Amino acid sequence: MIHFSLTVTGQSTVANTLRTAAATGGKRINNVTYQWAQGNVLSQFRRAYPPERPGQRYRRTGALGRNWDIRINPASITIYNRMAYAGYVVGDGKGKGQAWMHRGRWWLARDVANAARPALKAMVVSELDHMFAMGQIRR
Repeated sequence: MIHFSLTVTGQSTVANTLRTAAATGGKRINNVTYQWAQGNVLSQFRRAYPPERPGQRYRRTGALGRNWDIRINPASITIYNRMAYAGYVVGDGKGKGQAWMHRGRWWLARDVANAARPALKAMVVSELDHMFAMGQIRR
């Protein structure tokens, strides 16, 4: 019979360090998240529209691309579009709601944000490393 055991040491120290980081670095991490959203997500949301359909009769205004914005909350950020029809074109935060005529032609907002997540992780880790190096958080 094989026996297996695992002993974790230092868990309290790690948990306390992360609590301290969250308490002292919340605003800085929120700012990093805002910078990520601005540079990695909104820039993609505002990108060029897909090609027009053959025989397309409506005139594009570019309003969808111009109306993306970010709202900063105390512990998070919200990326949103002011146009009421945005969800029908690029879906909602869960990737739902995109109208049938836009599927396969328009990107989903959720997919674009998810694709940018590795950059957010790297930016947050970099900021925490900087905070440790500056002594703002103790290990």
